[in-house]
Amino acid sequence: MCPLRALAEPGVAEWAHPGVGRGRALPSPPTLAPEDGPTWASGGSFLVYRRLVQDVEAFRAAMDRYAALRTRRGKVEPERAAERVIGRRKDGSALALSARELATTGDKEAFDYSSGACPVAAHVRKCNPRLSRRQLRELYNLDSFPVIYRRGVAFGPRVAMTPPELVQQRPLASSVERGLHFLCYQRSIERQYEFIIRQCVNSPDFPEPGSGVDALIGALPRTDPNAPRPVNLDGAPMPLDPFVTPSGGGYFFAPSLPALRELGRRAGGDGSSERGQAGPEPPYPRPSLRSAQ
Repeated sequence: MCPLRALAEPGVAEWAHPGVGRGRALPSPPTLAPEDGPTWASGGSFLVYRRLVQDVEAFRAAMDRYAALRTRRGKVEPERAAERVIGRRKDGSALALSARELATTGDKEAFDYSSGACPVAAHVRKCNPRLSRRQLRELYNLDSFPVIYRRGVAFGPRVAMTPPELVQQRPLASSVERGLHFLCYQRSIERQYEFIIRQCVNSPDFPEPGSGVDALIGALPRTDPNAPRPVNLDGAPMPLDPFVTPSGGGYFFAPSLPALRELGRRAGGDGSSERGQAGPEPPYPRPSLRSAQ
């Protein structure tokens, strides 16, 4: 993995970075006051971690049902149905890009959703709708859409590696946990990660009324976590069973390397401090900086 600094624009993922406001994520904030947090925290990043259990068998069964329902508009294979849920083809190219457009540009990311080829509830469209600046200003009074820097780390065996007798017995197969460790970095958890989850992924009316929730990870407040979710993949909401379940996670702060070196120096890690002296500032920004939970 490349160093974060080589990938991130200033201010997108680094807290109190002097370049904040010139990146894409947030408008320029007021000057940081001393009470906002310790100076060593500048250049660090807030980290969101979620452990997501993925029920692959349930996903495949749901895609079989969705493919059967869609026969009214022409037969579709379960693999194509899965691509509509994600918003990308198996090779990583966007559904919003035609084969001709992809061959012309050669760039899998050079697209928007104006063609209508990608469902409004598709995962990639929900998480980054690629709205115009005018739409962002009208909807959220933003000049640009919040972004995060994320990595997913798979855990558990692949379904193909699971013993056949477990795959054939659904209750036992489901007991074999597999899924994703989701991690993302940002300058503000509330204004980046939580904005995307609350205002986009779990909103049934984003990016347009009647969109339903995110077809892959979306959820609505309800008493029954196994109840079908309203998802719009073909012009009207349809019920789709959930197949991704959060099973843990938390919010953290990751200091920069210079900050870690400075904290070690203050604590005497390099032998420069004597025993009995006051220790370093607490290793986290003060509560005034924490995102609303």
